[in-house]
Amino acid sequence: MTGTAMRAGIYRSHRALISYNVARHGSIVPLCRRAAHAARRPAVVTFSFDGQKQQPWWFSTDTSQPTTPDKDEDDKSKTEEPSNEPPQVLYEGPFAQLSLRLKRVSVSTAALGVVGVPLLMALHGGDVPATGQLAVGGTAIMAAAGSTVALSFCFSPYVHKLERVDDAQIKATTANILGMRVETTFDPSKDVGKAAGSRPFCNFTAKGLPMYVHPEMVYDDDLRLQLIGAADLENLEKAKEAAEKNKDDDFL
Repeated sequence: MTGTAMRAGIYRSHRALISYNVARHGSIVPLCRRAAHAARRPAVVTFSFDGQKQQPWWFSTDTSQPTTPDKDEDDKSKTEEPSNEPPQVLYEGPFAQLSLRLKRVSVSTAALGVVGVPLLMALHGGDVPATGQLAVGGTAIMAAAGSTVALSFCFSPYVHKLERVDDAQIKATTANILGMRVETTFDPSKDVGKAAGSRPFCNFTAKGLPMYVHPEMVYDDDLRLQLIGAADLENLEKAKEAAEKNKDDDFL
């Protein structure tokens, strides 16, 4: 097909389209409006996601654009995220591992005594009278269990670690009679009291629970003062100075 024939065909199709619009609408104004709108509008590009065609929002006839999260909301969500920083360690007991070993050994021997002594009496105590079996077995069981209870009474207040949870809360880690870890969280400005009685390894109470720390090994001075008290710290300093003086005198 030559160029002249092609132009003639396009001319005839345009005249047929104009004649159709004039016959239907009485004017070619709607046709002109559609042509102008099509000229201003960019080509529509579609993308396929999972076999479905979607039209990008910038080619959509809808004038609204996708909303983006506000910067202030992002900053707020970031500030509300919990902190993953580990607690600050303020104290570590020098004899923590030793006390745990003693408790575990004591509990093991107590269990062996409570179970083993009656079993031995039943198997090999036929020649011993019943009263003698009760006396020997009871004494062995009381010795095994009593030593475990006494050791727990002395070492249960011993604090293995002090950690700062937040600005007002301190977490103290101790161990029970079975050597299992016990954590107590308290406010040193409200929940700490003076130790009452003559219980060993107890120089303050937290929420009514007896606890013991080595004052000179507490890293925070304010916390040391809150736990022990000014008067007790002063007495400890005087006792330490007197001990050093006596050591110097013995050397001379």
